[in-house]
Amino acid sequence: MAALVNASRTKKPDRLKDIGTRTAGFVVTELRSHTELSAELARVIEGIGQVLERAIEISGEPQKLALLSRAVKGFDAAINAPVNSADLVSILSSSTDVGALAKALTAAASDPVVAKLDPTAELVAAGAARKAELINLAGGLFSLQNVVSLLKITRQAIEKRRKAGTIIAVRTGDDYRYPACQFTQDGMVEGLDMVLKEMPVRADWMRLEWLLTPDEALDGLSPLEALKKGQLEDVLDVARAQGAE
Repeated sequence: MAALVNASRTKKPDRLKDIGTRTAGFVVTELRSHTELSAELARVIEGIGQVLERAIEISGEPQKLALLSRAVKGFDAAINAPVNSADLVSILSSSTDVGALAKALTAAASDPVVAKLDPTAELVAAGAARKAELINLAGGLFSLQNVVSLLKITRQAIEKRRKAGTIIAVRTGDDYRYPACQFTQDGMVEGLDMVLKEMPVRADWMRLEWLLTPDEALDGLSPLEALKKGQLEDVLDVARAQGAE
């Protein structure tokens, strides 16, 4: 019995060691085939190493490990997706790695085989790409504690504003985050709480997109830009018209 227990304890480390040895051997062989290692290839190899380290770290968490496994397969599909030069330029012009990956996954999800197996995949990937763009345009997202420190009010007061719709909070996983663009060093952008209160649309990401999108009714300014120029009444009129039939 003791021998069986010891065997079960050593089986997993031995297997990991074997995988690690084969992986390291492959990497070394490939590196030797390159007389000059480019900086980009070096970054790719470093990134792969980080993924391997992460996989070992979460080896005792089956759900996270399963997610990582599917993410790696999805990443491979994105790399092998048929992408034209214009789309590739668009992907690489993304200001964040997450945005670039989301756009690449959108291209992979449009593949007829993927679309047939998962008709919603392309829409989900495109939505993720757009969210990444909005986060970048918004200057990032603040945590609840960040907002507490900035506005100098309690967590409960911020939650009350979120539920009342007078502050923009976007859902990320199981938590809410607050787009940085709605704040200044002195607090919230002046008049924004009034605008949000009057706006019929309540979907968090739709509100953020509206705030950042140029509008002809505001002479090509976004509502956020118009507010910063003191055009509160104009922005209020545009906000009230949102969602109108």
